[in-house]
Amino acid sequence: MLRFKLGSIPVEIHFSHVLVSMLLAYGSADSTSGDGWPAQALREDPGPTSALVTVMWMAIITFSVLVHELGHALVSLAFGYKPSIHLIALGGTTYPNANETIPWHKDVLLTLAGPLFGAALGVGALVGWQLLTHGGDPLTPVSYLLRGMAIANLIWAVMNLIPVPPLDGGRIASAVLMRIFGRPGFLVAQLLAVTLGLGAVAFGLSQRMFIVVALFGMYVARAVSLIGAYRRGEAPALGANHPFELAMAQAEAHLTERQYAKAKDLGQALLEQDLQPPMRSRVHHLLGWVALKEGQGTLALEHFKHVQGQRVSPAALAGAFSLVGDDEKALPLWATAAGSGDLTVRHEWAGTLLRLGREAEVRQIPEVKPALAWAAAQRIHFLRKEYSKAGAAAESSFQADPRADVAYDAACSYALGRDAAAALRMLQLASQNGFARADVASSDGDLAFLHGHPGFEAWLGSLQKVPRA
Repeated sequence: MLRFKLGSIPVEIHFSHVLVSMLLAYGSADSTSGDGWPAQALREDPGPTSALVTVMWMAIITFSVLVHELGHALVSLAFGYKPSIHLIALGGTTYPNANETIPWHKDVLLTLAGPLFGAALGVGALVGWQLLTHGGDPLTPVSYLLRGMAIANLIWAVMNLIPVPPLDGGRIASAVLMRIFGRPGFLVAQLLAVTLGLGAVAFGLSQRMFIVVALFGMYVARAVSLIGAYRRGEAPALGANHPFELAMAQAEAHLTERQYAKAKDLGQALLEQDLQPPMRSRVHHLLGWVALKEGQGTLALEHFKHVQGQRVSPAALAGAFSLVGDDEKALPLWATAAGSGDLTVRHEWAGTLLRLGREAEVRQIPEVKPALAWAAAQRIHFLRKEYSKAGAAAESSFQADPRADVAYDAACSYALGRDAAAALRMLQLASQNGFARADVASSDGDLAFLHGHPGFEAWLGSLQKVPRA
């Protein structure tokens, strides 16, 4: 096996290719006729000339296959893939090594590139041959080589575009027909392959071209087998199955299920991979939302900055700006997002107005409840660690809707802001409205500042005397 690189593209020439090309080349040397070179030289000195012609045809076969595969590989490289080329037996295979499930249009382009590169090589060789011989018999090894290169590549380029899998034309036909008709397009492609393949077999028999008969006979058998697999529901394999896309789908499911840590772990692992730009953008969008849900506005904005070709919702941007303390930027975005009619978004908009001291404008927003608006304001203050402001907002929410949990939240915020008097006042209101969990309050880290305070200890004692419902 011979290994080398063409730029960044690894190439492997397997022993089977050398063997098959040698057999074909030897047969070509024996079938040479005419008055020019090498026919005359073969009659005069058959041994060395036959060896030279065999080597030349081996070079024609190998170089032609390599150029054909290079067409596939270069287009794959242009799409951001990491292709590798393998020359095996009569032909070759290019593995795109794609970092995505290859879209149908990319599949068509990279498949079509092989025959086009081969045709270009054939045309170039034809022009060179014409210039050297003016279309007459080749008189030199160079002109003979060019003629052989032209004939081999032009015939193979045309033949390879016949829509019969596994020829390139068959792959293109399958991709296009499945794009148009969905799964039934696969069946149409195989039926077309059987029809054209049988025609090629009949032509080969009439012309005694047994290699054509053998090749297209195998292709027809393959198509018939695939039709059977289609009827059993085993073909074709549809859907996104690239590992990156499967991981992304799982991360998005975790986000929907509010499993933010799992979504973040998968997203961060994906960012470490060699992703296509659209996939990288999707990952940043996902991680931006995760950061938003975890109250990390700066990180959310950093991820959203890298989102390209995908819309970041105004609500997401508004939430991120609110978290970083830029309510002036957040306000128009909340107003835009509120146009969706989502009541949660409307209350976030109202909460932003409250944080900006524009309480009068909140009353102009339809269907907004003051208690929920103040709660929205409190939540952002709390996440920004503006604890005194968070306590005041929660207290305003309590005044609009006296509930024990709201009073308790206000007390926690005040305690974190080291305002013992306000915290104790709200704790009293919480207990007056039904809060009786002394065990919760005594172990709550947000109330740690009050531990040992006589008023707090007395309040805890009063809770313990109240029988639990």
